[in-house]
Amino acid sequence: MRILFITDKFAPERGGSQIIFGQVYANLPEHQVTVVTRAWPGDAEYDAGYPHRVIRVPYAPIPKLRSPLLWKDLARQAHRLLASEPFDQVHCGQTVETAPAGAWLARRFDLPLLVHTFAEDVTTYIHHPFYGPIMRRGLTAAAVVTSISQFTVEHLCRLGIQKDRVVLLYPGVTVGDWDRRPGADRLRERLELKDRKVILTISRLIPRKGQDTMLRALPAVLQRVPEAVYVIVGGGPEEARLRGLAKELGVERAVRFVGSIPNSDTSDYYHVSDVFAMPNREMPNGDIEGFGLVFLEAGICGKPVIGGRSGGAVDAIAHGESGYLVDPLDQRDLANRLVQLLANPAHAAELGAGGRRRVLETFTWDNSGRTLHKASSLASALYRPPAPRGSAKSQPGSSTA
Repeated sequence: MRILFITDKFAPERGGSQIIFGQVYANLPEHQVTVVTRAWPGDAEYDAGYPHRVIRVPYAPIPKLRSPLLWKDLARQAHRLLASEPFDQVHCGQTVETAPAGAWLARRFDLPLLVHTFAEDVTTYIHHPFYGPIMRRGLTAAAVVTSISQFTVEHLCRLGIQKDRVVLLYPGVTVGDWDRRPGADRLRERLELKDRKVILTISRLIPRKGQDTMLRALPAVLQRVPEAVYVIVGGGPEEARLRGLAKELGVERAVRFVGSIPNSDTSDYYHVSDVFAMPNREMPNGDIEGFGLVFLEAGICGKPVIGGRSGGAVDAIAHGESGYLVDPLDQRDLANRLVQLLANPAHAAELGAGGRRRVLETFTWDNSGRTLHKASSLASALYRPPAPRGSAKSQPGSSTA
C-alpha cells in the first residue's frame, strides 16, 4: 500500500505524538510511506536513517501566521505529490491542522482517508466556535479514525463517529532503548541523590501534568520519608510558578528542577528514580492526557508509576499491577501512594516488574505497527467513493481545482 501521511508534528521534534508517529509508521515495512511534515533541527540526520521517505517544508518564523502558513504549505506539497505519483491512501496526523486539507485531497483524488486523534485535540477543539466545525468535517470525511486510549475512543463515539470506523491504536516503546547504562550512576552523583528516595516526573511544565499537585503532596511525604527528593525534568511556561510554589511550601531543598534534557539522557533519569509520578488532570477547557507515554517508558525501566485517574492514563497504568491511579485533585491520596512505594521497596519492585511485563506483552511498536496495518486495510474496505458533484469526478493528475 502506498500511503501519503500529512502531519505538522513528527520526529525528531520532542513530544508524545511526534514519537508515536515516527515509530508507528517506521513499523509499517510492508507499505511505502511518504511523510509530508515540517522542518525541524536535526531532521536531516533523522530522515537519513528513517525507513520511509520524508519530505519537509519550512516553518516560517512569523508569529501568529507561522502555523496557518505551515498547514497551507503542507497541503500544497501533498497536492503536488498526489498529482504526480500514485497513492492508495491519505493519512493525517491532526484533526484541525491537517485533516481538512487531507479530506479535500482524498476526495479530489478518490482515496480513502485515515485521521489520527489523541485527546486534547478532540476534547478542546469540539467547544471552539471556529475549530469545532472544521474538526467535525475532517472526522466525518475519514473512512477510519484512530485514537490512543479507550477514553478517547469512547469520546469519539459520543461525537457521532461510528464505532466500526474507530480503531484503538496504542503507542509503544522500543525495548532496547531503555536498558540501564553507566550514565545513570554518574547522574545520581551529579544531582546529589546518594541515599535519597527519588520521585521523578518527566513532562512539559504545564498545568495538566500535575507537578503542582506533586509539590503540594511533598511535605506530607517528607514527614514520613525524610530522605525523599523530587526530580522535575522538562521545561515549559509553569516553571516560574512551580519554583515559587516549592519555596512557598518550604520544600525547595528537596526538589531538583532539571529543565529540558536530550532524548538520549531520558533513560538515565528513569533508572535513578524509585517512583515515577505524574498526577495528570483534566483542565476546565477540556485539555486532558491522551495516554501518557512516559508511564510506559518508566514501566520498561522496571519502575512503579503513579498517574491521575484521568483520560488515557487509565489505559497506560494497570492499577495495582504496574502502579497506582490517584485522584489528581487529592494531594493526600497522592502522598499516601508515594509513601506506600517509597517505604516498601519490595512492593515497588513488584509493581515495577509488573509494569515491565505489561509493556513487553502489550505496548510495543511492533504491535502498534500491526494495528495501523489493520486500520489501513479497514479504511480501504470501508471507503465509498463520493458521488460526483454535477460533473465527472476529478482524476489523479487533473489540473482542475
